[in-house]
Amino acid sequence: MSSNGSATNGHGGLSPRETEILSCLVNGLSNKEIAIRLDITEGTVKVHLKGVLKKIHVHNRTQAAIWAVQNGIVADVAKETREVRV
Repeated sequence: MSSNGSATNGHGGLSPRETEILSCLVNGLSNKEIAIRLDITEGTVKVHLKGVLKKIHVHNRTQAAIWAVQNGIVADVAKETREVRV
C-alpha cells in the first residue's frame, strides 16, 4: 500500500486500476470504450487518466501510451491477465 492507502504496482506509482486503464489506452480504446469494458463511468475514466498523466509526467494520451510501451506496462498487464485466466 502507498502512503495514501491505495495499492500500487511499482510502475510510476500507478494503481492496478490506473495500469488497467493505461493498457486499454495503449490498445486504442476511447474513454467511452474503456468505461464500457471496465464497467465504470466515462467520468471515472477521465479522473483516472488525469491521475496517470500526472504520475508519469506526460501531457497527453499519446505520450502516456508511448511511456507505457517503453516501461513494459503492456507486457506486464498481458502477463497478469494470462495468470488470472489460468
